[in-house]
Amino acid sequence: MVTEHGPGGESLTGARVASGIAATGVVLLVAGVSARKLGDFDLPMHLTIGRTFWQTGHLVGVDDFSYLHGTVRYAETVSVSAFYAALRGAGPLGLQLLGGLVAGAIAVALWARTRRFGSMAFVGTALAIAGMSSFLVVRSAELSFAMLAAVLLALDTHRRAPATSRGRRALWAFVLLSLLWANVHGSVSLGLVVGAIYLAHRLASRFAPARLGALLPERDGTDLPATAGALALAFAAASVNPGGPAVLLGPFRFGGTVSGLAGFTEWAHPTLAFFRDSEPVAAVVLGVGVLAGVLGRDPETGARVPPLYDLLLVALAFGCTWSAVRLIPHALILVAPWIAARFASQVTGAGLVRIASAMSLALAPARVVLSTQGLPLGVGFDVSHLPEGATHWAEVHRPAGHLWNPSPFGGYLAFRLYPSTRILMDGRQGMTYDMRDVVAVDASEHDPGAFSTLVGRLDLQWAVTRAFEGTSCGEPLAASADWAMVFLDDTAAVYVRRGGANDGLAAGGYRLLRHLTPPGAVLALAARGGPRGTDLAHDGALARQQAPASARAAFLDACGALAVRDPVRFEEARARVAGLARETPAVPLLEAAWRAATAGAAPEASP
Repeated sequence: MVTEHGPGGESLTGARVASGIAATGVVLLVAGVSARKLGDFDLPMHLTIGRTFWQTGHLVGVDDFSYLHGTVRYAETVSVSAFYAALRGAGPLGLQLLGGLVAGAIAVALWARTRRFGSMAFVGTALAIAGMSSFLVVRSAELSFAMLAAVLLALDTHRRAPATSRGRRALWAFVLLSLLWANVHGSVSLGLVVGAIYLAHRLASRFAPARLGALLPERDGTDLPATAGALALAFAAASVNPGGPAVLLGPFRFGGTVSGLAGFTEWAHPTLAFFRDSEPVAAVVLGVGVLAGVLGRDPETGARVPPLYDLLLVALAFGCTWSAVRLIPHALILVAPWIAARFASQVTGAGLVRIASAMSLALAPARVVLSTQGLPLGVGFDVSHLPEGATHWAEVHRPAGHLWNPSPFGGYLAFRLYPSTRILMDGRQGMTYDMRDVVAVDASEHDPGAFSTLVGRLDLQWAVTRAFEGTSCGEPLAASADWAMVFLDDTAAVYVRRGGANDGLAAGGYRLLRHLTPPGAVLALAARGGPRGTDLAHDGALARQQAPASARAAFLDACGALAVRDPVRFEEARARVAGLARETPAVPLLEAAWRAATAGAAPEASP
């Protein structure tokens, strides 16, 4: 049998097998991202804006979703329209599939840019996808990753064939991508920075001394007028968006600054502890990027010194990494082709080598599914992450007056409750709200003085706070006797202001418990029994009713049964705790407290 061979003697059969494996990896990536439930805090607000845009055909200048009625300075028209169209056409599964397809497009664009580097094209793409896996969720920021990958591909296509029709089409593609990106996500300025770096490299290469050939190759010093014209047109095109040219200022637009947003996780500077605990794979990829600069070589010249354009893109990547957590995926997209190029000449061979490299891309989607920050698998919204229970309570009980809510919950509350209820704030930050309000609302999560100021200024009458176990959100609510908790599940708690418009709801709420009451304190109170035992029994029964699938609610119910010494109810609640949270220390502690209480002794311990 005669075996076909490609350039360099590579077996065409081996190449086809490797391509098939890599294609399977992309399909698995699409499937893996699509299989995740919808849980991003910003997505519901995208859907709310998209729904309004579809219904009215225009974007309003004054925000109607929040009773603060801020000026809408920018909206991601293309993103929100696409998201709502997917939801309207195919439900939550349509949204999830859209997210999966965007992830697949990122992988394809990265591979297309590096395919000339052989086996390393698969490896570089796999590293980027694995490193950014926890960021591949349905939101407009995910679309921006695809935009950056496409811009880099377009400029690289022109760089390799500047004087050809293909190269000119690539420049036009850069202009059109800038227009699209500006209406997809506000990070379009990053693409324009890449374009400016590209033009600067070509200018420097045109006038560089011959001895700088490796750093500034003569071949890159051509087609300057077309490149400069394309960049100018890209800036003009990117300015055509609902926010105008101000969007190009990045985080500084509309009064926001990086330092002013640093209190929000996405805008915080990544630390070594953050990479260790949350994004270790991303840290490994960036580390490999450093090694590529030290140990690798230029794939075309074999020189240790890389072209200035590549060097500046890597510098931009590490600048993004240092600047903010939310820019880490962009950094990986910038650094992955550098890794592929620098190691291309050192990872040679065909057949098994290429197949093994393709396997890395096939295995990368496993990181998406197994990501420590990954959303649960299934179809629909992740109600363990979003305030579904609190929203349903509000739909049934219809509390009156102004609402307090943390910005992460604002989008979902608006999506479900608008127009009957208007929120305080969501994650649009400087795009819609005054930054002083953003900082004040953030402070009111923990500072009683800041919260009290907001209550007086805005006449707040009810509140929805995060109530995830182990967190300390909504501390002023939990500490204030002026507010009564009326709903609690594992995600959120609802409070109403006593003596206000919702005082009738307060009467049917919790009598003793708050969402931050320590379990140990609840158990100790239950063991004492006495006059407050009836109140605790009421609270435990209410918790069970509101969150029947919650181990925490079952524990509170067991404590309520213990407080009134009800053996039947206690045994039922204890069994629910054991069934909902296997191997929890709460069960033996409850049992010990029951034995001690019924024997007239003090409990042994508290959780």
